[in-house]
Amino acid sequence: MVDALDDMSDETRARVQGIFVSVDPQRDTPEKLAEYTEFLHPNILGFTADEKTLREVATRYGVQYYRVELKGSDLPYAVNHHAVVRFCPFSARFSFGEFSPTTVTEFQFLVLPSAVS
Repeated sequence: MVDALDDMSDETRARVQGIFVSVDPQRDTPEKLAEYTEFLHPNILGFTADEKTLREVATRYGVQYYRVELKGSDLPYAVNHHAVVRFCPFSARFSFGEFSPTTVTEFQFLVLPSAVS
């Protein structure tokens, strides 16, 4: 996604919003996601949700992920997952379940301006 954004003209990039959805809400807090996505590219926003909501979204979009316990590692677990890139028009309306109010506001106003009534 970063390479695609970097290869776009400024005009095109101004009309594109990358979205990174973490499937590890225990480690990927909103603050950590903001830091990570800013490092990746300023046109990428990070999102996560509770486990139930993540499962529903993953199922809806055909994404598989699962937790693997790590023995003999400094990390207690890893999350194996698909790497998926999807393209959607700004005019699309999405229902991703329960995000925090701040995240919903950012999503509606920054990502889907035409979806806000």
